[in-house]
Amino acid sequence: MKRYNKKCLFFLEQAFLILLFFIYLRKNKQYRTCNNTEIGKIANSINTTEEEKSPLTIRVEKFSKQISILIGILSVILSIILFTTEESGSVSAQATKSFL
Repeated sequence: MKRYNKKCLFFLEQAFLILLFFIYLRKNKQYRTCNNTEIGKIANSINTTEEEKSPLTIRVEKFSKQISILIGILSVILSIILFTTEESGSVSAQATKSFL
């Protein structure tokens, strides 16, 4: 196996980095010129358009929001009712009293 001196390795590393830099520049140049072609213009128009929601999607989102609000209100009402009622006869209250 050959042993290379440090100077030679330094120049090889420099050449490799320069090669990577030119490959990077070439890729960017191809990307920039692609937008000027017909296919590039079509791709650009596809990327910039926004999708509109269908009427069914809008109705389902509205319904799910209403259901979640209803469930939240019911859970608050149930928790208020459970905490305000007398729990002396319930199993959980008896278990809590016996534990303490």
